[in-house]
Amino acid sequence: MSALCTLMIYWMFLFTYDVGMLAVNMQAGGEFHSHFFFPNVTTFSGGNGVGLGWSGNAALWFPLLLAAVAFISVAHARRVFRPRQD
Repeated sequence: MSALCTLMIYWMFLFTYDVGMLAVNMQAGGEFHSHFFFPNVTTFSGGNGVGLGWSGNAALWFPLLLAAVAFISVAHARRVFRPRQD
């Protein structure tokens, strides 16, 4: 559950960042490149339309790393703070 919540928060921030970047791009036109943590983010707009995309291996491994860290840390915290059964 903790890994799912972490991924949902990550994707929410990523999409918010992308929508903001796309809004600026629609006003200015052209193509913009940026980074959100580690993944490369590209947005473009022109006469043919608008779009956004992620590239690089970090677009896959960074969310998986976040989920693994959340899962492991909550699993250990659950064992440490578990009520003792004497």
